[in-house]
Amino acid sequence: MANLERRKGKFRISDDLIKQGDASRLLSLFGNMVIVRAEYLYWGCIEYDAYSPLFREVESCAVIPEYTITGHDIYAGEEYVRTEYEAKEIKG
Repeated sequence: MANLERRKGKFRISDDLIKQGDASRLLSLFGNMVIVRAEYLYWGCIEYDAYSPLFREVESCAVIPEYTITGHDIYAGEEYVRTEYEAKEIKG
């Protein structure tokens, strides 16, 4: 993507999801982004700054928007195929 460097975002994932979640789903999420910062927060989550086509374009000096990321599992019949992700900006 030509303007990936302008598609910045911040989001959090519970450490429980990482410890107990499905690794293939997390890998498919992280395969859609370039993580540039990850910080473990004391209340049990990891905050990430990343570049991703899931995020809207922002100006270079703008505050990095925060997002919630939701995964939607895609099935072929009964068989899991992949997870598609959607990022929704948190308006504050």
